[in-house]
Amino acid sequence: MLRYTMRPCWPDKDRPDDYQFFVNGKAAGRCYLLRAAGNREGWRWTVYGVSSGGLEDTLEDAERQFKDTYEAATSSGRLRP
Repeated sequence: MLRYTMRPCWPDKDRPDDYQFFVNGKAAGRCYLLRAAGNREGWRWTVYGVSSGGLEDTLEDAERQFKDTYEAATSSGRLRP
């Protein structure tokens, strides 16, 4: 079973909305809050080496998309957990 965790990328800096995703203790992706076109805020996520990710409205949606993409990549053999 895969264990998903996340922690701040910059714990000593004033960047509270920038996280790194870990799977079974291994760095696997990143997610951070940004301003997109039209001054819209969104959560940009990526899976290292697999997907440039996407932009979601909430952190929870970004986490879910990361997990779905990561699991699809491992089940297809494109990524080893």
